[in-house]
Amino acid sequence: MHAGGVEGFDAKTGKSLWSVPWKTPYDASAVTPTVNGSTVFISSAYGTGALALSVDGTGAKELWKKDKTAKEKFASSYADPIILDGYLYGYSGGDRDGEFKCLELKTGTEKWASKTLGYGACVYADGYLICLSTGGDLFLVAAKPEAFTKVAEFKGAVPGKPFPVWTAPVIANDKLYLRFQKQLICYDLRN
Repeated sequence: MHAGGVEGFDAKTGKSLWSVPWKTPYDASAVTPTVNGSTVFISSAYGTGALALSVDGTGAKELWKKDKTAKEKFASSYADPIILDGYLYGYSGGDRDGEFKCLELKTGTEKWASKTLGYGACVYADGYLICLSTGGDLFLVAAKPEAFTKVAEFKGAVPGKPFPVWTAPVIANDKLYLRFQKQLICYDLRN
């Protein structure tokens, strides 16, 4: 991903194999492309939207696109989405108007959307999505395309923050790490 689009390269030679234009206001594309088999998903905020591509060694073909005019748009500001069993889970919108959504990766069909989590970033573990809102609240969401199911929440998991929390949660050795600027919080997941 770069300011003008998304591009695939030969890992051995560095030769460009394919390129697809993806222009955003301010050249802002902060979301890492998400890959699942031969499908590449990209998303950007500032009214840009989302695009799913089918790629191979010689080119890229558009599977579906949701721009700012789409009824069920998806536009992530900085949070990388997660792909599980053919479904994409992630945040759309921004700090003030965020929604957590589930889309069918193959078609872009929205399965569900919820505004109850606000905006944030998430990580996957054992059938669940651990979501950290920009307000510092933590949510446990079932990773199921049938319906949005919030299993638990922990208000103020990152206490005393004057600015939005933008860092994704990290799991390592049965511990959950949450970072905000120079603050690092560790929760033991075994209890």
